[in-house]
Amino acid sequence: MTICSEEREHQVVEAIRPILKKFGGVCVVSDAKSIIYYLIF
Repeated sequence: MTICSEEREHQVVEAIRPILKKFGGVCVVSDAKSIIYYLIF
């Protein structure tokens, strides 16, 4: 799994494409919101 900005998404997918063509597999791209909670005691 990797997390990147929307701008970088296309670059990541294009970098993975040759590996998928050679070995097979699936690249799943999901637009998810990340919520980080900081607990301060």
